[in-house]
Amino acid sequence: MKIKEMETEKLISLLCGDQFMNTKALPEYDIPSLEMSDGPMGLRYQKKDKDSLGINRSEPATCLPAGVAVAASWNPDVAEQVGTIIGSEAAAYGVDLVLGPAVNLERNPLCGRNVEYLSEDPLLAGRLGGAYIRGVQSQQVGACIKHFAANNQETEREYLNVICEEDVLRDLYLKAFEIAIREGKPAAVMTSLSKINGTYCAENRWLFDILRKEWGFDGLVMTDWFGLDDRVKSAEAGLDLEMPGTDGKSTAYMVEQWKQGRLDEHVIRERAECIIRNARKWKIPKTKKTEEERELLLKENHEKVCAAAEEAIVLLKNKEDILPQQQGRKLAVIGEYAREPLFQAEGSGKVEGAGKEDAWECAEKWNGADNTPFAMGYRRNNAGSEAEQQKLRDEAVKTAADADAVLFFLAMDFGFEGEGNDRVQYELPEYQVALLKEIAAVNSNVIAVVMNGGAVAMPWADEVKAILECFYGGQGIGRAIVKVISGEVNPSGHMPVSVPAFREQIISDENFAEQTEQVTYREGMFMGYRGYETKKIPVQFPFGFGLSYTTFEITECSVEQEKITDCEKTVLRGKIKNTGSRKGAQVVQLYVKNPRAWKARPARELRDFQKIILEAGEEKEFVFSISRELFELYDERVDERTVPQGMYGLELGFSVQDIRAAQKIEVTPVFPVPRQIQGWDKTERLLETKAGEQIFEELYRKITEKAGGIFAQRLKEEKNVREMLLSQPIRIVHLMIWNEMTDSELIAILEKVNQELYHDYREKMRSLEKK
Repeated sequence: MKIKEMETEKLISLLCGDQFMNTKALPEYDIPSLEMSDGPMGLRYQKKDKDSLGINRSEPATCLPAGVAVAASWNPDVAEQVGTIIGSEAAAYGVDLVLGPAVNLERNPLCGRNVEYLSEDPLLAGRLGGAYIRGVQSQQVGACIKHFAANNQETEREYLNVICEEDVLRDLYLKAFEIAIREGKPAAVMTSLSKINGTYCAENRWLFDILRKEWGFDGLVMTDWFGLDDRVKSAEAGLDLEMPGTDGKSTAYMVEQWKQGRLDEHVIRERAECIIRNARKWKIPKTKKTEEERELLLKENHEKVCAAAEEAIVLLKNKEDILPQQQGRKLAVIGEYAREPLFQAEGSGKVEGAGKEDAWECAEKWNGADNTPFAMGYRRNNAGSEAEQQKLRDEAVKTAADADAVLFFLAMDFGFEGEGNDRVQYELPEYQVALLKEIAAVNSNVIAVVMNGGAVAMPWADEVKAILECFYGGQGIGRAIVKVISGEVNPSGHMPVSVPAFREQIISDENFAEQTEQVTYREGMFMGYRGYETKKIPVQFPFGFGLSYTTFEITECSVEQEKITDCEKTVLRGKIKNTGSRKGAQVVQLYVKNPRAWKARPARELRDFQKIILEAGEEKEFVFSISRELFELYDERVDERTVPQGMYGLELGFSVQDIRAAQKIEVTPVFPVPRQIQGWDKTERLLETKAGEQIFEELYRKITEKAGGIFAQRLKEEKNVREMLLSQPIRIVHLMIWNEMTDSELIAILEKVNQELYHDYREKMRSLEKK
């Protein structure tokens, strides 16, 4: 039976999920059910007692590096590999749709869900999010990108109203989604629980129009779990699917609304057709694997996830080249997190890990048991009595004093961050930091290993020789850490977020996670490094920063054309050389330094990047494409992306603060955005539009017929009245006939003329796009 012949009640029944993790099936119409499972840090597949918060047990799965750790690799291949891992395990259980990735920006380091998110920058988040999606979907499993949009805090998330200007939304918070959706083409999009500018995301027509009409998305749009306020408004706005199922209550309500004429049948059919189309597309026949086959798959994926973790580690400090460590030296390993690494979060990020690499055991295998003593030092979350805690501290200090170097593990304690709650502190737990200082007092060769979701303050950095930032590195992080400290792996991670020195430096902190139902993004475009660079705030570790065991130089940098229009393209060419003695990888980051424009812009913004592997002494060429996308911004005057004219800087560096080479390029728009016509403009500007021409002719007629007072005398003396009027400000011309036209009428005229002015501009731009 064709969809158009289906009963309306049947179509309505499809608009709500069936049970907790499925869409509704109608076998008699050949409409299958899609089975879903949580991600993105690993498959959280539950055979029974399904939930969305990680409360009940799930089946064993590979625990992946968290989103922020994947982003620290600055490598789309790593993101795609991670997506492939979760996609393969989803397919093994017959899962059709994985709920991930999450590409919301890390607006504030204290957001509890930063562990799942990728970066504070939309390009890095979007590009790696797109790669993750491609990896998942290469396994014939759909990916559901989330949370659309501006889900940047957990506090009051169900009621929160995010107040944010449209240009900031489009150029930052939506941009990450746009890039990931265009590059990854996900099966589905999940909406955020909150409101944006007063309207719930699940019933926000403006958001859905951008998603479908501007970006061309034709997949499924669904709610977050229980993330619906008004089902009718949501359907009318463009939402397809409510999740989870409601035991028929939502369907009954929708049927009633339809029968009473409050819900148009066209809307019902449009939403249902989208669900049917995508259910059939993504219900790809899969052969569920046996338990033995799944165990073999988990072993294969474990090796892959260990390799991914290696690229995610960021070397933040390496004083006196203490790393890599020499084999055979006495290396004390201290901290419970060396044995129980922090590699997963709460809520949808919680995974029943299928394996775990113990950092101490891995260190023992490499360095020998006699050379690698271990001391607990502390219990997670500072568990135990004061006497027990003191005993552990004393043992750790004694172990450290007898060693050549110390590998000390610190972490943001389990439960401090994750879905449902934001962090209350920027610093690591005090009991861990206090022990670190005690150990540094008896051993000057301390290597700090840090595990966390969002960025953390490191005021103790001067007391240690080296710092490894590991984030939530997945189940293979223990092995990866030892490979890095031994020198088997040369660290190549770079920071996907900024690390302010202390909480007071965090630009967004004054309007974040307050116990209120509204938050205003007052920092606008100046979030993260965009703000720190523009306002010259000295952070502890800048965006894009990461050290290596070797050194690199950019030896050449040139741009083919120094002047282009916004419709032309050129290329930036350069060469990078490994000037050290080890093989290594470096991320070449392209930043655009913005000229002054009609509105304030960040000093510089990331616009492209490449991760390049080089043997010792090797030199390679790299090329960046230069086009309008690098310079454009959303211009609310014309509701289009435009390019301000000016001299731009093309800056190549190894972090936002470490610029190694630069070129300038002058960009001129083919059609500059016309300046808004205002009352003090010369009247001749009315002739820029047809409506303005007609208005001027009417003004001319009225003035020549009815002008009085001093204006009447002047008109008699003027030989060319028309030219005289055109040279006068619009307001002066208006005064000549003030009794014939009110101020409100003048304002309405200017609004009409400006609407046509910008409509004409948009038509010109669209004609260029077609060419």
